[in-house]
Amino acid sequence: ANVWGRIAARIAGVRRVIVTAHNFDSWKGPHHLLIDRFLAPSAHALVGVSEQVRDFYEEHGIGRARRKVIYNGIDSAMPPVRERGESYRALGIPGDAPVVGLVGRIVPVKAPELFLRAIALASDRIPALRALIIGDGPLRAEAEALAQRIRLAARRRVEVRFSLAAVVAAYEALYDGVAPDQAARPLQGARP
Repeated sequence: ANVWGRIAARIAGVRRVIVTAHNFDSWKGPHHLLIDRFLAPSAHALVGVSEQVRDFYEEHGIGRARRKVIYNGIDSAMPPVRERGESYRALGIPGDAPVVGLVGRIVPVKAPELFLRAIALASDRIPALRALIIGDGPLRAEAEALAQRIRLAARRRVEVRFSLAAVVAAYEALYDGVAPDQAARPLQGARP
């Protein structure tokens, strides 16, 4: 999106372009990085949401000394913890079960197979553990098949959600009983 957005801005004569990187895109090959380096001067400002993102791009020669860090705007003094409830019940998850999740496109860079194997190992030590995969993508069928092969789905430890209503319920369950500032901690690069 950043590449096409910058090209479209140049064609449209947009005078001020701000480019924000939310991830350090380790999937990018040399040609992607070359395009980023070529387009960097056309941006008025280059922003990363963390030092790690900024460092990744600067180490690859993209926007050296021009990339600023602007953290996600999260107020850490948020309201108190909510009670677990509706979301867990809607998904059939016991109220005291710990829940972890993978939220996003089910693509190679998200490593859904690594997530599933980690859940298999962790669930041997934490039997009540539940995992949710929320999203869709080209590795969906592979992820579902792996969950079956390693018997996670049969033990009702992994739920794969794809419909919008199911995604909303599953996403809410991941943060059910967690204060909003704690739910946002992953965005800040910290643990809840």
